Amino acid sequence: MDYGNPNRELGWEDPLTADAMPQSALLEEGEYPFEVVKFDRLRHPGSAKLPPCNKAAVTLRFTDPDTGRTSIVTHNLFLVEKSMWQISALFCAVGLKKRDEPCVPRWNMLVGRAGRARLAIREYAASGETRKTNEVKHFIDQATPSPSPTATAPTAPTYVPAPVPSPTARPQAPRWAGGTGGGDGF
Repeated sequence: MDYGNPNRELGWEDPLTADAMPQSALLEEGEYPFEVVKFDRLRHPGSAKLPPCNKAAVTLRFTDPDTGRTSIVTHNLFLVEKSMWQISALFCAVGLKKRDEPCVPRWNMLVGRAGRARLAIREYAASGETRKTNEVKHFIDQATPSPSPTATAPTAPTYVPAPVPSPTARPQAPRWAGGTGGGDGF
């Protein structure tokens, strides 16, 4: 049984052991290692600041290396040109992009990747109360040295650039493998 998996389906006869929703710790402002634990492709309906657009909801698990406490943060990335730098910063932080080099984002490779980011504390109102939560202030490029040995992120696989299609390239007709020449491949 995989009892440590929060997405594990419960059986009809499984014992109920959780009486409250798990809480994410509020970490102090600072630089922390993180792991990407979830990625969702969503749609932003539009707002006063942004047009309708694609939205990446990236769930990150930050861990304080000194205390072991964790904070779960969902960071939204809006796929519009003015936010491209934020998407680039995430991909640089997890080693899927090199700074100042164009690349096609490989979203399917995000989950499980590790990096570092600076966390801030944001206050918000809910149910008549003022509450606090962590939010990503900015991502830290993997090429940036860590300020201390305790704030280093786990080693991530080496960067491999994705091919960037040329804007002038025309699609090629498919080439059929096999056959005895001539014909249309059927």
